[in-house]
Amino acid sequence: MTTLAQLKYEDEFYFEGVRFKQVIRPKWKLSKKDTVFCHTKIYPWKEVNFSVTVNVKPVIKAKKMIQANAKQKEFLDNITELVNDIGCGFLYGEEFEGWTNIDRHHIAGKSYKHNKIHIGCDFVIPVPKPLHEVLSNHPENVTNFKKRFTGRFGMQRELYGKLIEKMREYGYPVPSMNILNAINCTSY
Repeated sequence: MTTLAQLKYEDEFYFEGVRFKQVIRPKWKLSKKDTVFCHTKIYPWKEVNFSVTVNVKPVIKAKKMIQANAKQKEFLDNITELVNDIGCGFLYGEEFEGWTNIDRHHIAGKSYKHNKIHIGCDFVIPVPKPLHEVLSNHPENVTNFKKRFTGRFGMQRELYGKLIEKMREYGYPVPSMNILNAINCTSY
């Protein structure tokens, strides 16, 4: 199959040590050996046309990225609003009392389902930035040291339960009982 690749300045690839810019079209399906025709301006003063035979793996259908719906987005905003009002010491103790600099941690990932119930966008807890960022050197970082994090602060589903209790206490809407029961049954 022959495919025409238009090169622009958004993405880039290297061929024989020369950097090229390219736009990848999702409709293109390359077989194991395809000739891709490219047209680009490498230098502002010189246009280059070439064709390259590329070896590619067969196309693997990527997972569809799950987006939060309006209700889930509102829930995430309410988490942030609650933490901005009272801090996250109620989840993490005195060390983080009054702490409002947080990340929203998707415990199982956005696309997670438990017993065919999509809970990924709802299964979120606020985590202080030092405990969440990949480059943080905090010894209980949830991203790098899940067991240490769980050992100190408890299971993430228990933290989520405390968060839900606090949100109810302050009058915020929470996910349905169906979702909350599914979250309680997880191993997180």
